[in-house]
Amino acid sequence: MYLKNYVITSFFIGFSFLSFSQHKYAFEVESLNDKQPKEVFDDFSQHLEEYDKHIEDGVFFFESKIVYTEENFKEIAAATGYTIKEFKITSKREDEQNIEE
Repeated sequence: MYLKNYVITSFFIGFSFLSFSQHKYAFEVESLNDKQPKEVFDDFSQHLEEYDKHIEDGVFFFESKIVYTEENFKEIAAATGYTIKEFKITSKREDEQNIEE
């Protein structure tokens, strides 16, 4: 009886974890305004719900469960004193799972 409940509970927890929507973003700014890349990322992070963030060759990457648009980023950039050079949603976890199946 306990084993059956454990298996069912584990299945639903695992399923809910795998079905969690995750969006990955990449953006680049025109100028760092004489700041270090980490400081620039911190400026943006004040307005974003993000995690697993990193910087590669001047491009900022992060993940979020929130859907952000290019317009959202332009507003954040304007509020923090930057200009967006490039913005893109690099992937969604749901799309990756569908491709693998």
